[in-house]
Amino acid sequence: MTRRADIAASLPCAPAGLRLAAAAAYVGVSVTHFLKAREKRLMPQPVDLLGAKVYRREELDEALAALPREGGVGVGVDIDRPPARRVLDGEGLRHAADAERQGEG
Repeated sequence: MTRRADIAASLPCAPAGLRLAAAAAYVGVSVTHFLKAREKRLMPQPVDLLGAKVYRREELDEALAALPREGGVGVGVDIDRPPARRVLDGEGLRHAADAERQGEG
């Protein structure tokens, strides 16, 4: 029988959903450090997939990108804003709520 870890390791990229240990490893920290960051709202909350707590890779990428660099400068990504609805326009990828506010949604 093939183990989940073996299947995940054989994928060409990280899965879209990651369990806690994999999410922590994905962003490069220990589980304990990841949980502290989540507590401080620096990392996203998991989604519930039929009882399995799963972290969305896209949200992990956004949360990591939002962290300030050494010296205190960050890129300003809002991890509280759900990434599910996005629109692509001539200026790039934007959150659908922004487009709707501007009468484009």
